[in-house]
Amino acid sequence: MAAGFNRSQKVFVAIGTLLATVIAILALINTQSAAQRWAQDVPVLSRLVYNLESGGSSAATSLASRSTAARLGIWEAATETFVEAPAKVRLIGFGPESSYTHYYPHLPDRVMQVDGYWQSNSYDRFHADTLDIALNYGLLGWLVYCGFFAVVVLAAARALFGLTGAGVNWLFFAMSVAGAGAGTGLARYAGLSSAMAPAAGLGIGGAWLLFLMACSWRAARRGLPDGIRSKARPGSCWPA
Repeated sequence: MAAGFNRSQKVFVAIGTLLATVIAILALINTQSAAQRWAQDVPVLSRLVYNLESGGSSAATSLASRSTAARLGIWEAATETFVEAPAKVRLIGFGPESSYTHYYPHLPDRVMQVDGYWQSNSYDRFHADTLDIALNYGLLGWLVYCGFFAVVVLAAARALFGLTGAGVNWLFFAMSVAGAGAGTGLARYAGLSSAMAPAAGLGIGGAWLLFLMACSWRAARRGLPDGIRSKARPGSCWPA
């Protein structure tokens, strides 16, 4: 956004390149065996390596892998709880802060095996807003939650970049749906069916980020409307 308001394509490209590089490194150290073995002994990077089969060779890698495995098990239990819940519960949920009392029968043994039997854990959170809200407040609650933030993000984009017309709303909605579908599809393709619901939420957030990035790139190329530019404080790249 700073690049957009300053109409600096170079800054935009530099930031975009940095983000793309970080994503590429994360993908590389988790998909290529040689890169994974190297990263397991590198500070910081070792905490970002996820090896669900062996847990990795370093303490940091093992911690990250066990944390990931535990979450996958919890997400699986939450998903099964939602699927087997009555239709009414799917719509309105089990009630605030109560869904975790219903998902213990579905909790895989491997969650405790991963965390260690010596630990005392209640597992009262799903570590994924998509599942937490859907089970506590139902699909209707999740739609309200997601819709609220969608309106906030869209309104902010309109105000910051001077967007007009109904076409912007439809584009934002289409990107949100596409993001949810992409996240779900990628999780299924990777064989992580238990991560499909959290991936859908992550995909929606990613779509909103791409929407704001597109607005910033457009502003960096074409500039902002005069009405928006005149509201900016002198010497600042942000509107007053």
